[in-house]
Amino acid sequence: MRATTAVVAITILVGSGFSLSCSSNSSSGSNSASPPSATANSRVSPSPPKPSPPTPDQDARKQAEQYLESNFSRCSDSYYLLVRLQDVDGIFSGLYQLKGLSISMEPASLTEADRQNGIEWRGGVEYKVTTNRVYDRGVWGDWRNGGIFPYRPNPLVIGMNKKNGKWNIEGIKRQKADCASIPQ
Repeated sequence: MRATTAVVAITILVGSGFSLSCSSNSSSGSNSASPPSATANSRVSPSPPKPSPPTPDQDARKQAEQYLESNFSRCSDSYYLLVRLQDVDGIFSGLYQLKGLSISMEPASLTEADRQNGIEWRGGVEYKVTTNRVYDRGVWGDWRNGGIFPYRPNPLVIGMNKKNGKWNIEGIKRQKADCASIPQ
């Protein structure tokens, strides 16, 4: 006496995002005079749609957001930026508190030469703020409207491009501020 049980399930992908599934169960014994019983169930169910790849502009925005998160500190309702600049008056170091920060993308039109050189996206990212102030020499300065740096207009624009699948961002790597050590 030997008993055999088999379960078969078949899924066939059909065009337009649907799949067809069939299954059958059968069992038999050596003393059985009747053929094995079989049942089949068929159903058509929609397959989940595959996510479409991001557009070049969406991909650029994601890179701009990653640059923001890796170079600016987010603490409560503000972003903070540590800056060390050298100008004719010497070296300036300061901590900027930025409120109302937003990102906008400014894609540039690609030329035929750009495409031949492997450029897939080129443009700028604008980091705009509504107000900012600077902590310098142990004191917070007054709040100012707009621009991050007094000598630069709002917004701060950083160039970026995607060449041969690799993103290049012209902004400099900055040291992030520790939220716990930011002066009140």
